Amino acid sequence: MFTRQLHNADPSKVTKIPDPRVPNYRMGDYGYGKQGVRVFQLKKDGPIHSVTEFKVNSHMRLRTHKEYYEADNADIIGSDVQENTIYVHAQRHGLRTPEEFALTLTQYFLETYEQVEESNLIVEELAWDRFGEQEHQGYYKGKQHNHAFMRNSNGTHGCEVVRTRQGPPLLIGTFYGLRVVKTARAPFTGYVKGDMFSEGDMDDRILCTDINARWQYSKVVDIDFKTHWLKVRDLILQSFAGDPEKGVIITSVQYAAYVAERAVLDAIPEICSISISLPNYKHFPFDFSRFPPIEPKANVIIANPADTPLGLGYAQLDRLEK
Repeated sequence: MFTRQLHNADPSKVTKIPDPRVPNYRMGDYGYGKQGVRVFQLKKDGPIHSVTEFKVNSHMRLRTHKEYYEADNADIIGSDVQENTIYVHAQRHGLRTPEEFALTLTQYFLETYEQVEESNLIVEELAWDRFGEQEHQGYYKGKQHNHAFMRNSNGTHGCEVVRTRQGPPLLIGTFYGLRVVKTARAPFTGYVKGDMFSEGDMDDRILCTDINARWQYSKVVDIDFKTHWLKVRDLILQSFAGDPEKGVIITSVQYAAYVAERAVLDAIPEICSISISLPNYKHFPFDFSRFPPIEPKANVIIANPADTPLGLGYAQLDRLEK
C-alpha cells in the first residue's frame, strides 16, 4: 500500500534485453494483453440448469522486445487471439474454479506460443445464486427454481496466476467486495491525541468495512480451490465477528486484519502469505441537539454513514521458511 519507487523497484519485472541504441536505459516493466473478457457458461441437466460466469484479464510478456525497440509486430499475439482463446478454452475445459481456469490457460499459452516468456491471468467469478435457495432469494421459499438466478453479493472469488518457463507458477487467491458491519465490541481508545485531535475516545462504535484479501499458495497441486477459498472467507469473517452471542473485541481495523491473517496461516498450511486491507467507513451518531423536540430513544441509534473520507488499515503476514 505504501508508495514504492519505480526505479529498479522489482527485479522480476525488469527486462534482461536492453536496447543497444540506448544502453543507459532499460525497461522496468512491460507487457500487453486483453482486459475484461466475460465468459458465461450454461449447463443443462434436463430441466435443471446451472450457470457460471468469469471475468478474465490476460497479459503476456514476449521473449524479444522487437515490438518496443524496432516497431516490429512479428512476435505479437493479438489481444483478439487471447480473447478468442479464452472462449475456446472455456468450451474445451469448462468453468469450474478461477484457479483451475487460470492455471491451465497460462500453461496453454506457453505451450502454444514459443515467443511467450510469461503469461499472467486474473480471473474473477461473477457468482449467481439460484432462486429459492434461501428465504431472501425470490418467491420460492423451500424450493429451488430450475432456471432462474440472481447475482450473488457474498464477496468475489478470484485469483491471479503468473506462469513463466522457469519454475512453478505463482498463484494468488483473492476475496473482495463484501461489506460487513459490527455494532458492538468495537472500541477505539488510547490513541495519540494532540492539536489536530477531534473525535475522542469511543468505548464502542459501529465498525463497517470491506473485506479485501489476497493470499499466495506455496503449491498449486492437489488443492480443492473452492474449499480453500470458502475456508479463507469463513476464517476472515469469524475473526471479525467472533462468537455469535458474545462476539469478539476488535480495537482497530489493523488488529482485525492481523488476527484474521494469523487464523488463515494457522489453519491452511498451503498458504504461505496473506495480505488484508480494511477500510473504515465511519458511522457517526447523528447530532439531534439542534432539534430540541427530538428525544433520543434509549435503544435506537440513528447514524450518518460516510464513505469518504475513510480510514484504512492493512497488513501482510508471511510464513517464515523453516
